[in-house]
Amino acid sequence: MNSFKLTIAVLMLGGFVCCPKASAGNLKGIEISSVEISQRLEELIQKGNERSLSGDYQGAINYYTQAIKQNPKNAQAYLKRGIARGELNDFQGAIFDYNLALEINPRDSQAFVNRGVARARLGDKKNAIADFNQAILINPLDSNTFYNRGIAYAELGNNQQAILDFSKSLEINPYDGDTFYNRGAIYLKSNQFAKAVEDFNRVLAINSDRIDARLYRGIARGNLGDKKGAIADLEIVARELRKVGNNLEADNVQKIIKEFDS
Repeated sequence: MNSFKLTIAVLMLGGFVCCPKASAGNLKGIEISSVEISQRLEELIQKGNERSLSGDYQGAINYYTQAIKQNPKNAQAYLKRGIARGELNDFQGAIFDYNLALEINPRDSQAFVNRGVARARLGDKKNAIADFNQAILINPLDSNTFYNRGIAYAELGNNQQAILDFSKSLEINPYDGDTFYNRGAIYLKSNQFAKAVEDFNRVLAINSDRIDARLYRGIARGNLGDKKGAIADLEIVARELRKVGNNLEADNVQKIIKEFDS
């Protein structure tokens, strides 16, 4: 089963603390100061984004922390720092930041999605689903939210609800190979082999190099009585595994081939 997907925050600068009403005599000075603060905040967040994209998540956290010190009411800085903390597997720290982002903006669907992912990775699937539910109420058109909730339901053993969520995700984004793969895996586990083959076909149409989808399509084909198709898929899988030195797994695939070829 594939992992959860974070919703990446778009750069949005805002949430400034309101200034006292200025007199006409110093109004221009306050406007200049606000521009300077905004530019500095934007620079810090942009540097954090660059560090995050390069994989330097601790460096990104440092810049987002500076941005928060510049403006403690900027929800996006907390959101982005939470994402960086999550990438370092500091899920408690990530949840702390998402909580703060939601205190500032309680309708931030991205914060709900990402907090749900962090909670799920800590094993708290029930509250993760609650967060995904809130995100869907705010933004019902984010395919990742339905995908993530589907993963959570699948890990709780609720395959029927997982299939519904994966299907809804695919209505929104019909080109996501991971979603087809996970729905196909549930169909295979549920002995719905024809539906599994259809989903793995879609995965391979998107990315023909996915040997995981080819492996499971081969198994599904074999269970449907399509021995020729099953063996063709499995031989490709075994060959690709040997190319990367994974001979043990390749031998296991060869055993499956023998079962279908007997």
